Amino acid sequence: MQENINKVMEREERLDNVHDKTQRLQGESDLFRRGATQTRKKMAWRNMKLKIIIGIVLVILIIVIVGKYKKTYKFSLGFIKFLPPLFPFSLLSRTFFIFYLRRAQDT
Repeated sequence: MQENINKVMEREERLDNVHDKTQRLQGESDLFRRGATQTRKKMAWRNMKLKIIIGIVLVILIIVIVGKYKKTYKFSLGFIKFLPPLFPFSLLSRTFFIFYLRRAQDT
C-alpha cells in the first residue's frame, strides 16, 4: 500500500512538471507568434515600398523615352527637385536626371 502511495505521489510530481512545461511553452509560443506577425508586416511594408519605387522609376523612364522620341511633346519635370530622396544617392541621380532632361529639351 505504501508503494502505491509513493507511485501516485511521483506521478503527481511528473504531472506538475509537465503542466509547468506546457504553460512555459504556451507563453513562448505567444511571444513567437507576435514576433512573427511583426516581422511579416515589416517585410510586407518593405516589399510594398520597393514596388512603389520601381513603379515611380518606370513611369519616369517612360516619360523620358516618350519625350525624347516625340519632340512636340513638351513636359516639365520641375517637380523632381522636390521629390524626397528614394535612395542614398538620389540627390546625385536626380541632379543628373534633371541635367539630362534639360539637355534633351534644348536639342
